[in-house]
Amino acid sequence: MKERNGSIDLLKCLCMLFVVITHFMGHSDYLMALTKDTVVYYCANYVSSMIKVAVPVFVLITGYFGISFKLEKAVTMEISLLFYSLLTFIIALAVFGSEIEHSATYILKTVLPFSYKSWWFATNYIVLMFFAPYINALINAIDQKRHMCLLAICFILFNVVSSFSLEPIDTTGGYSFVNFIFLYLIGRYIRIYGLFEKIKRYQWLLGYFFFSLLILISYRLYGNYKFGTYNSVLLLLSSVSLFNVFVKTKIKTTVFSHMVPYTFAVYLISDSFYMREIINKRIIDFQQMTDTCMSLVVMLLYGIAVMAVCMLIDYIWKLAFGKLNNKIVVFFCKKARIIWNKAVALLMN
Repeated sequence: MKERNGSIDLLKCLCMLFVVITHFMGHSDYLMALTKDTVVYYCANYVSSMIKVAVPVFVLITGYFGISFKLEKAVTMEISLLFYSLLTFIIALAVFGSEIEHSATYILKTVLPFSYKSWWFATNYIVLMFFAPYINALINAIDQKRHMCLLAICFILFNVVSSFSLEPIDTTGGYSFVNFIFLYLIGRYIRIYGLFEKIKRYQWLLGYFFFSLLILISYRLYGNYKFGTYNSVLLLLSSVSLFNVFVKTKIKTTVFSHMVPYTFAVYLISDSFYMREIINKRIIDFQQMTDTCMSLVVMLLYGIAVMAVCMLIDYIWKLAFGKLNNKIVVFFCKKARIIWNKAVALLMN
């Protein structure tokens, strides 16, 4: 394995655990079932506020290292989406039998996971790959001042307005491709120019805890997670703070570096619309554990177990079918390039 950034690999694994626990809390209705103003209520919602940074941090990491469009990578990801879509369908069919949802929409989401956004993050990421060469060209063509001005404009329009307006410009709550571009631009800026270099690592960490606390306070005051959405000011500041903690941490290749290639499968399996009922309610019913301090400990241990099982499945899949998968990717990409070149030549004439 080539030399990797061990601290960022650790952050990726940590954020994937955050994603898994976020889905436990949300899809099981655990948070909704908590009794208000109890110790567990505040602890659970504070944890929820802290782990919501996972998605923005993943995109910041993408921007930090930068990506370029590679058809082979896009096709490989699409095959992974299709494989885990079919695999989770088979698992759900074995568990639920005839009770499984079999509407036309679900069938299309199963066989066309990219276009039907079976996993919204994966779809947005692949789209970002297509646009990356043009975004990178823009970044290379502007200086630091213009780059910062671009970030400021995006921050005001898509974060400040979304946080404090009743009619935000971005009505998706940060799930849009626009927010991905913004976070990518921030990640590239941090890599090229750095961000507030005088701020020390522990100060970034305190900032992460502080902004997460403000998200919790806003939730208690307003009764919703308006300031905990993916395009809110507070969540952005919290995400950037945690990201910079690990940017300023220097760790060489660790065990986490070997785990990273298998973490994407954790997301695909655990957040499959077929698996949500099984993982979040059938195996452990977190609503049965509300108002108990042990519930958060169980979530942590269960989250680690889910990650381990999903990564093992992905390891076996790649070990058994990795070579075949590579041959399919090469064949498809070769044919796709031939068709593309012919189409471009036809349009240019």
